[in-house]
Amino acid sequence: MLIPCPECDNPCAQDATACPKCGKPLAEVAAKKGTPKRRIDALGCVIGVFGLIVLVGIFATLGTNRPTQTYRTPTNVRASEGMGAPDSVPAPPRNLLRMSYRDYHWCQESGYAIATGRVTNISSVPLDNVMAVVEFEAKDGSLITSSDSMIDYQPILPGQSSPFTVMETWNPAMAKGTAGVSFKTVLGEPIGTEYK
Repeated sequence: MLIPCPECDNPCAQDATACPKCGKPLAEVAAKKGTPKRRIDALGCVIGVFGLIVLVGIFATLGTNRPTQTYRTPTNVRASEGMGAPDSVPAPPRNLLRMSYRDYHWCQESGYAIATGRVTNISSVPLDNVMAVVEFEAKDGSLITSSDSMIDYQPILPGQSSPFTVMETWNPAMAKGTAGVSFKTVLGEPIGTEYK
C-alpha cells in the first residue's frame, strides 16, 4: 500500500523508512497511519448510542411516574335491624358520569359487534383512566362475552363529553340479544354512572 510523503506528496511504500524523492523520514507518517482512528470512531458511536438509550430510559421513567387520580368507593353504612352497623359490602359509587341512551348504539359490522356512545363527566374533578365496559347478553339474558376499551378523552374534564368505541368478535347469539354498558377505572373500580 502506498502512502503520500508529508513533505513532497510523492507516493511511497508503507514500509519505507524515508521518501525516495526528498529523503523525509516516514516513520512518523506510518505511526500516524497505524493509529486506530476507526476504532476510536466506533467507540464514540457505541458511547453515543448507550447515552441515547439511557436518556430514553430516563424520559420513559419520568413519563410513567405521572400521578394519577383514583377514586375509591366509601364503605357502606347500612341500617341493620335499626342499629346502623357498618356492612362490609361497598356502597355503589356516587354518580360521576352520565350517559344518554340516545348517544349509545351497537351493531354488527365486518365480523365484529361494535358499540359506540358518548359519556359526560358530571363530577367536579377530572377523571383519568376511564374505560367503557360492554357486556353482550343473549336473548335469555345469559352473558355471551364482555369487552372493554378506554374512552377517547383521558382525562375527561368536569362537564366534558367523550366518545367511546368497544369492539368484540361477532357471535351469532348476539343477534337477538342486548349489549349493556358500564364504566370503570383501569384498576377495575366501578365508576357510578347515571343513565338517561
